[in-house]
Amino acid sequence: MEKLSKFTLQLEQTIHYKFNNIAFAEHALTHPSYQKSNFELLEFMGDRVLNLCVAQMIWNEKHTSERECAENLATRVNKYALLEIAKLWKLERCVLFTAPKEQINTILVDACEAIIGAVFLDGGWNNSYKIIERDWPKDTMSFIELDPKSILQKWTHKMSHEYKYTLIHQSGPAHNPKYTVELTVHIYKTIGVSNSIRTAEKNAALKFLKKHTDLYKKYSNE
Repeated sequence: MEKLSKFTLQLEQTIHYKFNNIAFAEHALTHPSYQKSNFELLEFMGDRVLNLCVAQMIWNEKHTSERECAENLATRVNKYALLEIAKLWKLERCVLFTAPKEQINTILVDACEAIIGAVFLDGGWNNSYKIIERDWPKDTMSFIELDPKSILQKWTHKMSHEYKYTLIHQSGPAHNPKYTVELTVHIYKTIGVSNSIRTAEKNAALKFLKKHTDLYKKYSNE
């Protein structure tokens, strides 16, 4: 319990918020792999609060279309942005968990949302909005980098082209595999490589869009 008190103090200092009920912070820092807590309930709440806060920030920027707002939200609220926040808040030093090391990033992403949920329940909308507006990354991934497979699907439908992902090679041990995927669109082929099939497909789609369409330039400049 002494260790947890030290970690909650560190959290308050890094997010610049003092909890009225410290139990919220304690639960947000205690992953269920370590011991029973309300971590997942706080994560659920934090996910909803985070999306609404960032949506409010986007609204304040006065975008002109629903699509533009939706794409901005997708590029700002995702695991990459949450990992940046986890690093800023130094969560790896204060979240209690006993899960395997390969799950650390997922746990830290979930912990960010749990902390946002804890702040909201403890201090209300204004306090949760304040820490998100202050700390959220200004540099985000472009929409096409975040979701190239969806854009490829829409483009091929518009152009009446068929496309296909094919796993052409797999190597490496079971705990650290390497997948090579070939994307075929009409007469063109691109290759994507990653330690997951889904990411390999995403990489292949992004390569195709950069090389064979003007969509990458279009979306990157919006």
